[in-house]
Amino acid sequence: MDSPGKMPGVPTARMAVLPRRLLLERGWDGSDAGDVAPRSRPRDSPGLQPSYRARLAFLFLSPALFFAGVATSRSAIPEDFVKQSYELAPNANVSIRNTDGRIYIYGSDENKLEILAMRRAFSNERLEAIQIKVTIENNTAVIDTIYPPASGTSFLADRSGTVDYTIILPQHCTLSEVKLANGEIMISGMRGEQINAHLDRGLMYLRNCFSAVRARLGQGRMNVRYSWWETSAFSLAAEVEKGDLRLAVIRGAAVHLDATSVDGRILNYFAPQPQDISRLDQQFGGESRVKFELKATDGDIRIEPAY
Repeated sequence: MDSPGKMPGVPTARMAVLPRRLLLERGWDGSDAGDVAPRSRPRDSPGLQPSYRARLAFLFLSPALFFAGVATSRSAIPEDFVKQSYELAPNANVSIRNTDGRIYIYGSDENKLEILAMRRAFSNERLEAIQIKVTIENNTAVIDTIYPPASGTSFLADRSGTVDYTIILPQHCTLSEVKLANGEIMISGMRGEQINAHLDRGLMYLRNCFSAVRARLGQGRMNVRYSWWETSAFSLAAEVEKGDLRLAVIRGAAVHLDATSVDGRILNYFAPQPQDISRLDQQFGGESRVKFELKATDGDIRIEPAY
């Protein structure tokens, strides 16, 4: 869930041509400028003629001014927050669907469904057209994200729009469907009957989910982590088509592990000596009903202790 950080506090030589205002907005405090600021030529030394200096300055400043304009326009991208709260049965079936953005899900002890969503788009008209539709009937809750069609058919048509969800719901709910096309999925602290998560492209994180988990990723990276262990019956079936899969499990966990990497390798750091193999079918920590199935078609699988 990397997020882009600010520029370092001290600008580099490559940034010296940027406008001072932009540097200040990006976090520079104005100190140590002497190390990077362009040094002016002494007045009595020979140099370029004024016309050539002007042309050279234009050539160097034009890209900087262009990117400064891009940065300024990006900071003005319309966005807003939507916050909703509903009463929800502790064992409800929940489905969440989105196209671009994030879906972060946290299990809690309260019988509530809390939704915090941030919408973004390149225009206010398109932002207002992005709809978050919540339907709750009996024991079922559905969160749908509806995006408007592109504003035209040309290459420059506006197709913008993302929604970042943070969702808190009862930990014993069943996540019947968590579906996202592009972005990040993170699910933490769930103990319901099932979790079905699908991401086309991006990053997927599963943390301490003691359910029957089925997770599929088309392209990107998947991290699964169990920082503690429970004796209930649960399972994991995780598959990555193109990318790496990382599993971290606390030492002493009792689990049957079945892992396959078709066009990659498996790095097993639970072995006395780290193993570099392509197939692993092994029982860890004694007999157990818990089974983990891992598969990477074009990528590596890393299995290691969770600390």
